[in-house]
Amino acid sequence: DILYYGASGAPALLGFGTSGDFLKTQGTGANPTWATPSGGKIGQVFSKTMTGKFSMTSTTATVITDGATSFSQAITPVATSSKILLMANVLGSGETDSTPSFIFDRDGSGIAVATGGASNRELGTGSLGYQTEVHAEEINTCSMMFLDSPSTTSATTYEVHMWNADSDGVPIYVNRTVSNAASPSYTDPVSTFTIMEILA
Repeated sequence: DILYYGASGAPALLGFGTSGDFLKTQGTGANPTWATPSGGKIGQVFSKTMTGKFSMTSTTATVITDGATSFSQAITPVATSSKILLMANVLGSGETDSTPSFIFDRDGSGIAVATGGASNRELGTGSLGYQTEVHAEEINTCSMMFLDSPSTTSATTYEVHMWNADSDGVPIYVNRTVSNAASPSYTDPVSTFTIMEILA
């Protein structure tokens, strides 16, 4: 029990609440009470860490995979009011005259896509930028986050796709430098993809 002084100034006891409740103040002159948290709880968490390497040249967006780990994850929301928080941290590089680009995908369609760009510009969720005068041992980072509202209780698959937004056809990479040199002076990174169900 919790001892408190009520609005009248007399001491009073607040009995035990239900497991998971929190103590809530109701303002000046009102007695405290137990309340049940609403919204913001994490329902499910899935996380993938890619330790291998990935490379491509295509201008068509493709799911990132190193052969052992794929940045593709299905989740079944428990309620239509749930939101899905997507977080990706992708490290990589690209040959000179490339533009490594990324997009979140839900069941085959891009989401969190930029709007209002010029007609000749690629639109996505993130990018390592146009690679010019590339340092052979340089690693760049693209961090992306998006809160999606799928409004469903059916299994939904989220993916991180990558493509070269420049049409010159030169390679782009994940988890490696351009030279990929075997040297103790350089570090191979990892990339991650995490999704969470946020309960309403």
